Amino acid sequence: MKALFTLLVLLLLAATSYSIWQLREIHRSVEELRVMMERDRARQTENDQALSAIARTLAQARDAASHADWTTARSALERAETGLEELGRTIGQKTAPTVRALQEQAAGLLRQVQDHLNQKDQKQSSPGGH
Repeated sequence: MKALFTLLVLLLLAATSYSIWQLREIHRSVEELRVMMERDRARQTENDQALSAIARTLAQARDAASHADWTTARSALERAETGLEELGRTIGQKTAPTVRALQEQAAGLLRQVQDHLNQKDQKQSSPGGH
């Protein structure tokens, strides 16, 4: 009887030790997930701020283009494109469609600005275009 009691106590200690080990592993996993979520949240905030800055730069480019300030518009668009390229390398799936849409807007506006600048250059270089 004493041997059976000892065996039961040992089994109980083993089960308890195993449960404690599992709880520690679960705690460690939860902590790793929390850290990953914090990193993702910080990265998303940075992406949102970058997108806002790029959207403001595109608005400045549109404003400059609407006032026929083609050089300023091109400069702003080049900054926006650079920012979009950098952001495109670091974004997540949620942000990708927004970045693509902004890239398309920037590319379209840049083509318009380039067309105006090319027309201006052609007029200046043609005879009698002075």
